[in-house]
Order: sequence, then structure tokens, then C-alpha cells
Amino acid sequence: MRDIKNSYLWFVLILCIAGGVLAYLSSEAGFVTQQITTMDTLGNKDSITVLKPATNSWMLSVASTFIFSMAISIFISVFVIKKLDIMISEEKEEDLKAIQKAINVDVFDSLFKTLVPEEIFEVFKSDVISNKIVRKNANWIYDFRETGKDEEIELVQTIKYELHNVSHESVQDAISASFDGHGVGNGVRKAVCMFEGQELAVFDVEKMQTKASDEETINTSTDGKVTVTRYPNGHSKLVINVEIPPNKKIDVTMVHFTLYDHFFVNDGYFTKYPMINASLTATYPENYDFEIFQALSSELKQTLKQKNRTMFEVEGGILPHQGFVYTLKRKPELNILETA
Repeated sequence: MRDIKNSYLWFVLILCIAGGVLAYLSSEAGFVTQQITTMDTLGNKDSITVLKPATNSWMLSVASTFIFSMAISIFISVFVIKKLDIMISEEKEEDLKAIQKAINVDVFDSLFKTLVPEEIFEVFKSDVISNKIVRKNANWIYDFRETGKDEEIELVQTIKYELHNVSHESVQDAISASFDGHGVGNGVRKAVCMFEGQELAVFDVEKMQTKASDEETINTSTDGKVTVTRYPNGHSKLVINVEIPPNKKIDVTMVHFTLYDHFFVNDGYFTKYPMINASLTATYPENYDFEIFQALSSELKQTLKQKNRTMFEVEGGILPHQGFVYTLKRKPELNILETA
């Protein structure tokens, strides 16, 4: 049966050729004459000579029709069987993958639980193993400057990263961020999500006619996918409602302005999702020092140190809720000179 299924087209072709040959022989067999005697109501007889196909022609025609019918039946039957086999094999493959995945999870659970306490494993499982989202190639750009108004310092944060959906299901509401700060100009200014080179969601505060307020304000992008909530204390929260298809990624860029009312900045960044590889660039006035205090699984190494710029880079994984605290403060000798 398997040989027939694998070569049924050849078999059907042979049958069609055989049927065609028989049909040709049937047409070439010719006709024979036959005398037919008829009688009317008065009893008068009359003889009629008629032509009819030869006996072998009729047999060849029946055989040809039978072979053609068999060829068509075999073609349809085997075609349907092959389609059913494909559907069944796909279903079995999916079932096997599901079983294999379940076995792998069970084996991993059993093995890992023997190495670490169960409480630690449950946290690791929920934050890492079961996580559908991974950030990759993050780039933090911090630009500090004195505004010239009292002791005010402005920070422009530009955050870029790739957001990968590593699951087999679509993920929605994957992007949210909270920012601390105060001042009239504080808040998210721009947010862009790109998917395969096309804009998926865009937020631009300069186009939205927002005003400073002592009450909670909510700004929404024109496409309704980006919502920024600004609280009276100056904190703001960004939520981007986009869908990431299975095993796909989007590119995210956010720009945030923060105002600090003294010559000392103490802030930080902590990731919501697991992260792989990142870099940080900080620029600031020459009379300031920039420092980082990190709590990361992979070390954030300094790769450049200049009077007004510092660069860091991390290669490897960062777990959820890990991050760093950074400080920016005036150099002590300058503070002493100003006091004197």
C-alpha cells in the first residue's frame, strides 16, 4: 500500500494509457451488418439491414471505460489518503512536541529543585522560565545639563532596546515604564515602537498640546496605543498597548525629560524583563562626577572615561528587577571654591 501511495501517479498514468489504447482499438474494430425482420399488424414481413459495432469493439469499449474509471478512483482515493496522512502526521507532531515540552519542563523542574531551594526555584521560574518577553541590546543614553535656573539640572533619557517575544503566542501590553521627577517640563516626550521597519505605535508630546497641572493628567497618542499618565508629584507612567507576534520582536525608543532642583542627582533603572546585552552612555558638564552602583548578574564594565562623558557596557544576561543606581554630583573642589 505504501508503494502504491508513493508511486500512484505512475500507476494512474499507466492505467490511462491502457484505457486510451483500448478506446482506440474499440474505435478501429469497425461495424458488422445484421438483418432485422419486422412484421406489421397485417402480418406482412419486412427485412431491414442495419450496422452495429463489432462484438470485440463493444468489449474493448467496456474495458476502456472500466480502466478509466479505476484510474480516476485510484487518483482520488490515494490523493485523499495522502492529505489525511499529512494532517494526521502534523497533529501527531504537535502532540509529540507538547508531550516533549511537558517532559522537558518536568525533568527541568525535578532537576533544578534538587539544586536550589524550592522557594528560590519558584521565583526563578515565574520571572525567567515562564517569561514570554526578553529585552535585547538595550542602550541607555543620559544627557545632563544645568538649566541656569537656580540649582536645576535637566536629564534627557533616551532608552532604546529590542523587545523579543520568545513564546509561541502573541503578547499584548508588553511595554510599561515608570519615571520619577518633577517640574513643568518633566515627563515622557516621545515613544516609538517599530515592527519590521514600520511604525507600530508613536507618541510625541510636542504634537499634543499638553499643559502643566497640579492634578493627574492622562495623555493618549492619536492612534490610542500609547498612554502617558503624569501624577501631581511629577512621576509619570508610560503604557504602550501593542501586540508582538510569536517569535517576533519590536524596536522600542523612549525619550524622557527629568528636572532635578539641586546639584545632586540620585536615580536608577531597573528592568521588568530579562535582558541580554546593554550599553550606557552618560554626558554631563565637566565640573561633575558620574558614578554607577550596580546590582546586576553580569557586570556593567566601564569602557570610556572622559571629563564630560562616561560609557559602560554589559555582555550577558540580566535578570528581572535587577538594575543600577547612578549619581551625578558637583566635584568637591568646585564646591569649596564657590564657598570661599
